[in-house]
Amino acid sequence: MRTLLTTLTLLAAAPAAASTVTIHPDHDNTLCQFGDSSNALGDIFVGRTGQADADSRRRGVFHFDVAGSVPAGATITSVKLRLYMNTAADATSHTLSLFPASASWGEGTSLFNGGRCAAKTTNDASWTYRFYNATSWTSAGGDHGATASQTCSVGTTLQYYEWTSNSAMIGDVQGWLNSPSSNNGWELIGDESTSATARRFTSREGASTELPELVITYTAGGLRATSAAPAVALPGGLRYLATRDLDGDGELDILARDDHRDRLVGIHQGVIWEIQPERDDGDPLAR
Repeated sequence: MRTLLTTLTLLAAAPAAASTVTIHPDHDNTLCQFGDSSNALGDIFVGRTGQADADSRRRGVFHFDVAGSVPAGATITSVKLRLYMNTAADATSHTLSLFPASASWGEGTSLFNGGRCAAKTTNDASWTYRFYNATSWTSAGGDHGATASQTCSVGTTLQYYEWTSNSAMIGDVQGWLNSPSSNNGWELIGDESTSATARRFTSREGASTELPELVITYTAGGLRATSAAPAVALPGGLRYLATRDLDGDGELDILARDDHRDRLVGIHQGVIWEIQPERDDGDPLAR
């Protein structure tokens, strides 16, 4: 048992190294108010075109496979969404807001080289459909959270614009990692207060030097410690040692010693399990 306790102590003393990964969307789309259309394989349009008010709104949706790119149990420390703006409808900067989508959506094969978009195809997301022609949005224009996770002022310079890390964006991505089924991506909404505010962004099908990017920095799941003892009383015979992520799931567990049975145990939400000693596999930390 001393072997495992030594291992835990050494690991807790050395903070986990941060890693960074850059990933591209596995699907994206434009929700077009005009004709309830789509632009699955074309660029992403956000804001309002110069059309009549009832036809002019465009919104972008982006989905990134976080769980397929970041190890389970990791702790997300920063995130950054980078989108390349390749056309501006006017000469004024506009604020574009990033909202967590609250429902899943699809990408079909619609394609139009411009802001009018194209006729939606099977499984396309459009202004009224999440998946054409089977499932509609609850609210036309896309279902999303009430509060923006981040905003960015997008001007007229053709370049990457960044929605930078804050607690809300980190929370979105951490949630998608911990529960992949909750990952519906983000919806990007522009200035819809007046006409001709639209911005055109390169989609995942575009030039390789202009692809949408989600930059994630994380520390791998493992042992994390806190200095305070738990507020809950431990069962008789168990002595508190530390609070750490013992099983790499990103949640803190209690490390305790069962003095009656001379063993180490982990405790989480009332569940107690025995921690077996690690074998000496040549790793100096395991000796």
